[in-house]
Amino acid sequence: MSSESRKGAPRSLTSTIEQEPISAEAHARFRRILGRLSWMCQTRLDLLVLVGLLSTGQASPKPGHEKALRMVLRYLITDMKVGQRFPTEGELPDYAETLLVYTDAGFAPMRSTNRRSITGVCLVYRGVLLKAFSRHQGSVTLSSCEAELSAGQEGIQEGLGLSRTVFQVLKALGLVQVTSLCLAWLTDSLSGKMILEASDLQRRSRHVEIRICWLRELMAKGILECAHVPGTENPADALTKCLALATFLKHRVLLGFVPLRAAAVSSVV
Repeated sequence: MSSESRKGAPRSLTSTIEQEPISAEAHARFRRILGRLSWMCQTRLDLLVLVGLLSTGQASPKPGHEKALRMVLRYLITDMKVGQRFPTEGELPDYAETLLVYTDAGFAPMRSTNRRSITGVCLVYRGVLLKAFSRHQGSVTLSSCEAELSAGQEGIQEGLGLSRTVFQVLKALGLVQVTSLCLAWLTDSLSGKMILEASDLQRRSRHVEIRICWLRELMAKGILECAHVPGTENPADALTKCLALATFLKHRVLLGFVPLRAAAVSSVV
């Protein structure tokens, strides 16, 4: 996929609301190819946002969805041989005995999805990407800050469950000396971080009070800490929107996805 086709929301998808559905034959072909791409995402987590955006037209695809699908397939012709390295060689922050929760939100990208924002989450432990997902949020958010807090909540909920599983496995193997794993929430939203760390809640932010109180409680118990990372260093950014090709590849390397020809067979799955 060219760098032009990866910038912002795909133009072919943002205009689908005024288009007529494609034929039944084309619809069946679209669903069949989309299903294969979804299966491929089990090992190619870097493609999650592309498949997620295409899936918005699964029930009634329009010509714009079909055009976007062709763009993805043309891109994959040159990017099929990709593996995941454990651990990544990317420069990720080093937190001792801590599960890193990277989150990002794409705020209200498309009318066809009723302006629901997109959540992107990457869960990393000791340089290994354990889980990642990209999904539309359950309700419409009123600001980018609220969308980021909602993404943070989803990511931390997933992280809490995963950290318990990882801890039990490591404990059984005798590889940890602590009583539990902590979580570090890494976000590029300064406003969301400032709201959590403030002593009070501004009137215009009170519609998200319950979510903020829950996150603050985790921080007070020492289970969670919050840190800001620039958007250029946040790999979850690649799971919420279409980026310029160079930026997308940079985030992908941070998560451990490398061309197979450049990776040792013993370290790639």
